[in-house]
Amino acid sequence: MSTRAARKRAGNQGEERTVNHRGAKPRALEPEPAPPPPAARAALRVRVHHEHGGVDEHELSPWRAYTFGRVASADLLVDTERASRMHGTLLFHDGWVVADANSTNGTLVGRADELRRSLADDSVLHAARLGSERHPLLPGDAVLVGTRRAWIEVLEPAAPGEPREHDGDDTARSEAARTLARALESAARHRRSVLLIGPSGAGKTHAAEHLHAIAGARGRLVVVNCAGLPSDPTQLRSVLFGHTKGAFTGALTALQGLVFAADGGTLLLDEVESLHPAAQGFLLDVIEGRGALLPLGAAPHEQPAPPALRIIAAAKTRLAASTLRADLQFRLGAGDIIRVPSLVDRRADIPGLARRFLGDATGNAAQRTRFAPEALALLQDARWPGELRQLRGVVEACRHAACERADDGVHVVVTAGLVRERLALEHAMYGDEGSRDWDDQPTSHDARRPPSMVDAIGAPSCNPHRLTDSQVREALLVERGNIERAARRLGIARRTLMAKMDRFGVDRPLRRR
Repeated sequence: MSTRAARKRAGNQGEERTVNHRGAKPRALEPEPAPPPPAARAALRVRVHHEHGGVDEHELSPWRAYTFGRVASADLLVDTERASRMHGTLLFHDGWVVADANSTNGTLVGRADELRRSLADDSVLHAARLGSERHPLLPGDAVLVGTRRAWIEVLEPAAPGEPREHDGDDTARSEAARTLARALESAARHRRSVLLIGPSGAGKTHAAEHLHAIAGARGRLVVVNCAGLPSDPTQLRSVLFGHTKGAFTGALTALQGLVFAADGGTLLLDEVESLHPAAQGFLLDVIEGRGALLPLGAAPHEQPAPPALRIIAAAKTRLAASTLRADLQFRLGAGDIIRVPSLVDRRADIPGLARRFLGDATGNAAQRTRFAPEALALLQDARWPGELRQLRGVVEACRHAACERADDGVHVVVTAGLVRERLALEHAMYGDEGSRDWDDQPTSHDARRPPSMVDAIGAPSCNPHRLTDSQVREALLVERGNIERAARRLGIARRTLMAKMDRFGVDRPLRRR
């Protein structure tokens, strides 16, 4: 076959064409229509109807997700005992959608007009029960929260566009807060691990709770305080993986470990940089899905199926400055890394956050509490070395003082004088130094050790030939005999450090068996 004929044949084979049954000439396929453009982000107005009367109206920003339930920390509080603490989530995802958060009594979506009729004449309500999938919402829909007597009415959305200053959610006015909300919303679409970094008190636990809620996981959120885990391997296995009945003296019943309690949900490793070396191997087995996850006292043939869970780690220090082993550090950072901003970066959100904390502290619907405008201005201009945790404490203390000074105990106003008095006490205790960035926070190990001569060695510019016996010994002492980390600290290769150790007569640490 000639080159010209081969090219013609190859071109014919590459064409997409259709042939009818009468042998008509082939014709090119029509191009597929372009996909519809994504829905414009628009704020949504909703009305919350409580079971025992009372209606609250909210305007939801499309740049964050909103939890609803009967717990005070929910974004939309629904007053009914039939609702779960965190019942579900409203968020913008190619349009406004609702998701159930594995609630006890379930979530239904119907039409608001039909719901009103069914409440009046006790007729049958036709509603769709939500599963694990997100359900689109339209104006006139009603989201039933565990009962027909408590529901969220979807009103007409506001005009599309960027969030406005008068949006109902004023806890995410700053660009830093919106960036965090977008990052959490993106992470909620998959099941990879997430590493949250930020200063102490910035709200990393709240961010993890929010991510778990909007992800729609069927399981629980289990929080593990890594600093409080036992160092004894036997106790550690019992806490993480559980134990069987009779596994040790006093084990009268079997216990489910924290890891298996998070099956189908989320395991939050709070203060992961404080994880004891004995627990790091256990955690690495959980992350990689290998190793023996046996409960204490179980036989090898009783190995349970590995739990299906998402791991979220929260750290207030640089992992490189911690005592975590290198392979664990890289595994924790293999998924999404999300920075939780400090209040320095989100001062525009402080008034809204203060109002929310004030509402959480009030609890009593009959009591009306509010801030004087001058009080909010003082809070916004203050320095917060303790971040959100400190802001919440100040708000609660000021509210308590305002209640004691109120005339009727019903209309409570937090004045600028009360805020000024409390901030003066806070300054006397903590000072007003601004919050340090997360990577400037020293570890407890760094705080304990004295300044070292190896700290002055710059890793990129270190000359191995000029290393002294004392520098090598000091680096090994600081890193507790870990040759790999000591070599990294000195800025040399591991083999080079081992050769220097042999030359200076430094004994190599015995390998653990």
